[in-house]
Amino acid sequence: MHIKVYGRVQGVGYRYFVEKHALQLNISGWVRNCSDGSVEIMADGSPEDLESFIDWCKKGPLFGSVSQIKPVIRSDYATQPVVQGQFRVLASV
Repeated sequence: MHIKVYGRVQGVGYRYFVEKHALQLNISGWVRNCSDGSVEIMADGSPEDLESFIDWCKKGPLFGSVSQIKPVIRSDYATQPVVQGQFRVLASV
């Protein structure tokens, strides 16, 4: 699953919130800030775990506010590989 999250999602701990819940749900992948103010997430896991993960992504951290989640059709940035068993916070692009 490759998505972008929009809203107040930078500078509020959103990436670390996502990482925490991904690790709890056995989701592999990564998260990073994008120059357009969004957050990009690549995630892999069971359908049930991914559904729970998306619910957490929609909620976001206390000081964040998610307005929209969209699937990524084509990325303007190089896509990092997903390493099974790991979820990483990557450098911003």
